[in-house]
Amino acid sequence: IANGSGEHHDGPVDLASAAKADKGEHGKHRAGTVEITGAHEGKDASLSTLSHNRAGRNGGGLFSSGGWVTVSFTAIGGNVACENGGGVYAENTDLLLEKVHVAGNHADGDGGGVVTTGGRDWAGNGAEKDGLAGSATIADSAVADNTAGR
Repeated sequence: IANGSGEHHDGPVDLASAAKADKGEHGKHRAGTVEITGAHEGKDASLSTLSHNRAGRNGGGLFSSGGWVTVSFTAIGGNVACENGGGVYAENTDLLLEKVHVAGNHADGDGGGVVTTGGRDWAGNGAEKDGLAGSATIADSAVADNTAGR
């Protein structure tokens, strides 16, 4: 991915130094590299690298909202988020990181390496965002040497 354009590859992918401009309120959570959105859609990334990317808000390397995401055999490093989730930001997502190395990422807010957030409490009624919740499983992986501003 270069300058926000996308490509499809069968096999290993190296996603480095991509950038996406903040596109106002609609694009307020835009990621530096990969953004995955959808309640019932799933995406897999295997044998890949997400590196040296920058997000104006959340998810320097990977941003996901809704659905499920499996990332395996992937290095996520050197990414920056101006808010949260320097390496990975997943909201209302069933996230599985398996055999993943998340290192050397930075977030100015929370979670230099990985941030996950589930449903939201709307007006005190306990409702989840769009009826969705999230979960995270990190297996046989390393999350190390990431930094966060708070």
